[in-house]
Amino acid sequence: MGVALTHVELTKVADDPFVHFGDVLQLAHAETGCVLALDLGVRNTRGGEDACAASASAECRAPCARNTLIPLKYVPPKSTVLVADHGDDGIRIRLAFHPAASGEPEDAHGGPRPLCLFSKPVSTTDAAMFSRSQLVGGTYRSTSDTLWMVVTPDPEMRRASDGVEVLAGEPILIMHCNTQKALLIEPTPRTAS
Repeated sequence: MGVALTHVELTKVADDPFVHFGDVLQLAHAETGCVLALDLGVRNTRGGEDACAASASAECRAPCARNTLIPLKYVPPKSTVLVADHGDDGIRIRLAFHPAASGEPEDAHGGPRPLCLFSKPVSTTDAAMFSRSQLVGGTYRSTSDTLWMVVTPDPEMRRASDGVEVLAGEPILIMHCNTQKALLIEPTPRTAS
C-alpha cells in the first residue's frame, strides 16, 4: 500500500485548458468531492480475472498513485469488422490508473502493462460489494469492459457537444460503453473506531 500512496504530480501534455490523452488527472464526484481510487488490496480471486476493486475515497484526496489516472486513446483491435459502430455519442477512452500504484514505471501510455478501469453489468457472478450495482475496478485485461465514453452531463446537449474538446475542471459524465451506465463508484467502507 505504501507504493500506492506515493505522491504523484497532476500533469498536462499541453499548456492549454483542455484534457488530453496522456495527462495525469483525478476524477472527483461533482457533489461529494470523493475521488476515484484503486484498491489494490481487494483482488478478484476468480480464475482468469486479473482485477482489483475501485472505490470513492473521501479521506485521500491528495494526488497519489492509487487515485490518479491517465486517459488513453481507444484503439480498436484489428478484428472488429463485425462490431457495430455506436455512432459519435462521445469520446471513447480507456482510463489507466497511474502505473506507480502497481510499482510500474510512469509513461503517457499507462505504463508497460496498463491497469485500466473496468465495469461489468450486474449478474449472478458480478456486482459491487455493498451497493449491488455494476461492478467497477481495475484490470490488466484489455477487453471491451475497459471502454468508456466521455459525454456532457446534459442529455439535451450531447449531440451538439460531439467533437468538442473537454475542458479541464468541467463536469463530465463517464459512461461505460457496454452497459450504457454512468460510472458509479461505491464509497470506501468506513471502519468503526
